[in-house]
Amino acid sequence: MIATKTPSEHEGAPLGVRQWHRFFMCLTSVAITCLICACGCGESPDETATVKSVYIDLPTKQVIVADPTGHYPAIHPSTGMATLMPAMYCGSCDAWRQVPLPDQINHLSGPLTCVKCKRGLSIDGPVPNQTVGDPPK
Repeated sequence: MIATKTPSEHEGAPLGVRQWHRFFMCLTSVAITCLICACGCGESPDETATVKSVYIDLPTKQVIVADPTGHYPAIHPSTGMATLMPAMYCGSCDAWRQVPLPDQINHLSGPLTCVKCKRGLSIDGPVPNQTVGDPPK
């Protein structure tokens, strides 16, 4: 009879070591997967925070904070009239400026700039004092 080597002798490691190595690799893979999936668990988003947009009321030129909408001019909740246009902030002038409609911004060749100082506009700025429902100042 011809003697043949077992797979463990052929590989150079005893069968028990290879099984332990497989078990350890499987356990490590499961642990890493659990860590990746668990990242962020336990963190609950602030449920009181709401998204607001800044608008300019066309007739009064007042800066107003209201709920975002996809239709422009947006409906002013206090008057029921479609008079709100989107606004962006100019840090140089320290003022909110009316900007083109979102679907028109994509067709512009450059960044949005202030009509007075010609510097760039930003969506971030100080929150205006007047929110929808407040009486005009």
